[in-house]
Amino acid sequence: MSTPIQERLWLYRIRSRRDSEAYGLIYDRYVAQLYRFILFKVGDDEEAKELTSDAFMKTWEYLMEGKPVKSVSGLLYTVARSTIVDHYRKRKLNLVSFDDVPDIADRKMTGLVEASEEVKNTLDAIAKLKDEYREALMMKHIDGLTNAEIADALDKSNGTVRVLLHRATEALKEVMGK
Repeated sequence: MSTPIQERLWLYRIRSRRDSEAYGLIYDRYVAQLYRFILFKVGDDEEAKELTSDAFMKTWEYLMEGKPVKSVSGLLYTVARSTIVDHYRKRKLNLVSFDDVPDIADRKMTGLVEASEEVKNTLDAIAKLKDEYREALMMKHIDGLTNAEIADALDKSNGTVRVLLHRATEALKEVMGK
């Protein structure tokens, strides 16, 4: 786990020296959670790997332009989201139906997590939430982002994210009958 100070140092090294080793540290820190985020959106392992790679390349290019960065994770999620949108625009495909998410999750996670009834029920319930709620809950509880990082990634204020997470949690409880 990296600290904000470490990430600022990495950003400084990247910008001042074009330090690919520092960028490698950022990559190592975030690649698994960015891949998981993209996989959840596209539902295909190979596409998710390709899009994750594209997102990191676009982030490197952004950093080389010297544009401002509030948080590394916020930037990465913003780039990942736009990469996914670009991917679907280019291919002129419809977004993955979130009715299929439990099936995708079962298929992709079989080797990673022993499927339990509670996990399946939770995935079924999450699949029924609207996109914005699903995305915020994933970032918070699966990827472990702070509210500030989620705010950066979604281009919303901290207060809006706090309310969004509260509403998403309440909606999830309602869908699960709790």
